[in-house]
Amino acid sequence: MLVDGKIEGTLVGTNAIGGEIENPMIVDAKETKCLYMDVVTPKNAEILPAASQDQNGIIVTADKVEYAKSEIHVHVTIKNDTE
Repeated sequence: MLVDGKIEGTLVGTNAIGGEIENPMIVDAKETKCLYMDVVTPKNAEILPAASQDQNGIIVTADKVEYAKSEIHVHVTIKNDTE
């Protein structure tokens, strides 16, 4: 979840084990659903190789490869056709 708003001071409270916590108070917030990868490591490029490798009935397919500034995300599908 991406939250965009204005911080107006802090909110003090107690956590589940009795400790005091202080958090920013955000007002006029707008929330946007998003994936972790889109916010923390947005992709710069993407390829769709659809390449598969079968070894003894285990089939691994590379569906998508995403390149980010500091990471590479590989999306795979694995199918087990063994007996």
